[in-house]
Amino acid sequence: MKPPTICDESQSVYNASVAPTDYSYNYGDIQKRLMLNARRLNAPEYMPPLIFSQGGDWAGDWQGRALLALCCLYSALSDREEAKRVLNQADSIVNSLGGKVNEYGYFGDAFDGKSVNEQQLSGNSWYLRGLCEYYLITRSEKVYDLIERVTENFLVMLAPFYKCYPLENRDIVGEVSGRLLGGEKNGWILSTDIACAFILLDGITQVYEVTRDFRLESVIDAMTERFFGTDLMACNCQTHATLSALRGILRYYNCTGNPALLEKAAQTYDYYLLHGTTLNYANYNWFGRPLWTEPCAVTDALIICARLFEYIGDVKYLRLINRIYYNAFCSGMRPNGGAGCDTCLTEDNPAMGAYLYEADFCCSMRIAEGLKELSDMQFLRRGDYVYASLYDDCEIAFADGLSVCTKFLRGSKGRLDLKVNGLPKRGALYLYLPQGCAVRVNGSERGEKDLFALHGDGNYEIEYSLEPHEESAGKQTLCFLGDVLLTEKNDIDYVHTFVYEKDGRKFSPITDCVRLPDKEAVLNLRQKV
Repeated sequence: MKPPTICDESQSVYNASVAPTDYSYNYGDIQKRLMLNARRLNAPEYMPPLIFSQGGDWAGDWQGRALLALCCLYSALSDREEAKRVLNQADSIVNSLGGKVNEYGYFGDAFDGKSVNEQQLSGNSWYLRGLCEYYLITRSEKVYDLIERVTENFLVMLAPFYKCYPLENRDIVGEVSGRLLGGEKNGWILSTDIACAFILLDGITQVYEVTRDFRLESVIDAMTERFFGTDLMACNCQTHATLSALRGILRYYNCTGNPALLEKAAQTYDYYLLHGTTLNYANYNWFGRPLWTEPCAVTDALIICARLFEYIGDVKYLRLINRIYYNAFCSGMRPNGGAGCDTCLTEDNPAMGAYLYEADFCCSMRIAEGLKELSDMQFLRRGDYVYASLYDDCEIAFADGLSVCTKFLRGSKGRLDLKVNGLPKRGALYLYLPQGCAVRVNGSERGEKDLFALHGDGNYEIEYSLEPHEESAGKQTLCFLGDVLLTEKNDIDYVHTFVYEKDGRKFSPITDCVRLPDKEAVLNLRQKV
C-alpha cells in the first residue's frame, strides 16, 4: 500500500508541532550534549548483532529505544557527518530485523488471543516509535509495510484486553529495570513497572498518525478510557509509564482535535506535578514511592510541557521547561553521554545524590529524544507568534521563511543577542523571563514579567540580570537563581562558585553532572537544599 501524506492541514490541529521547522542548527550547549550522547550510543550493545541479545524480558524495548534514539540524533545533530554515521547505524538495525522479530514483525512471542504481556507491549511501543521515526526520515516502503503488518496482526486486537486491565495496588516494589510478576490476571501478565502497558499509547498513536488506520481508533479509545479511569496514587503507577501515555494522548489530540483529551491530559499532568515530582523537578519512579528518579520520565515531562504550551499557551509550561531542563535533565545526564538515576530530593529527604550512575538499558537512549525536542523547543510557534522558551546558541528557520539566530552568554548577569528575519507583520517574538529577571533591550530597560514582546525584524541585544529569590515548598524553603535551583555548596562541587549566602550557608546552582570529570565525581556528589 502506498504510504499516506503525514498530517496535512485538514488532519492536524496544530501543524507546527508535526514539522515545526525546515532547518534547525544548534551549536550551543544542547548540541554538545547531542554529540556526547551520539558517541555513547556508538557502542557494540547498540549495534547488530549484540543489540539483539539485550533487553531480557522486555521484548523490543532495548532495540526500539536505540532505533528511536538514533533517528532523533540524526534529525538534531548539526554535524552532518556524525548524523550520517548515526543513520547508518539505524539502517543496520532495521536491515537486521529479519529473524529477530516474529512472523508478524514485532518482538517476542506472537499474540495468541488469550493473554498479553505488558512488558512486551511496552517494549514494542518503543520499537514502533523507532520504526515510525525511521520511516519519516527515509520514507521506506519496506518499513511502512512492516508497521502495517504489526498493526494488522497485533495492535487492532488489543481493545478487549485494555478494557479489563487490572487497576489495583500490586503491593510490590520492583527494581530500576522492572520484572514480570508471573501468573495471569484478567488475561494480563503483569509487571512491577505498574501500568507500563499504557506506554503503548505512545507507539500506537504514532502508528495512527503515520498510517491513519481507522481500526486503531477503537483500540486507542479503550486505552485512554482505562488510563484516565486509573487512580494513579492508589495503584502506585510508574510515573514514566504515565507520562509516556500522556505524550501519546497529546499526539492523538493533535490528530483528532478532541478537546476532552487535551483537558484530561493537562489535568493528569498537573496531578503528576503535585504528587510525582521532586523538589528539583525530576520524578518519583512510582506515585507515592519517592525512591529514585528516572531520566526517561524527565524527558517525557519536558516534551509534555512543550506540547501543552503549543496547545494551551499558558506561560507556566515555559517555566516548567526551564526548571525541568536545568534542575533535572542536566543533573541526570552523565559525563559519558549517558543518563542515570538520582535519589529523590523531597521535603523529607532534602539531599540528593546518584542512585545509579547509568541506566544504559533505557535512559541513556531516551535522552536522545529529549535533546532533539529541546533543540526544537527553543522557539515554539503559536500562529504568527513565536516564543523563545529556552536559551542557547542556535539558528532556526521556520517553513514560512521566519528565521531567528541567537547567541547566549549565560550567568547571573548575561546577554542574549538575536537576529530576526521574516517575522509576520501582525506577529511578535515573545521572550520568556524567569522570576527575578531584569532586562535591557538595545540599552533600554523593560519592565515586563514572564514574557516580553519584540516586534519587527532586526538585531536585538538583550542584557539581563538575575537576583536570587526564595520559594516555599512545603516544609522547605527553596532558593532559585532564575529557574535554577540553588543547593548548598559542598567540597566536591567542581563546577560552580557560590552565588547566594544565608545564615552562614553558601548556595550554588544545582550541579550539571555532565560537566563533572568522571563517574567517581558523580557518585560522590551530594547536594542539599
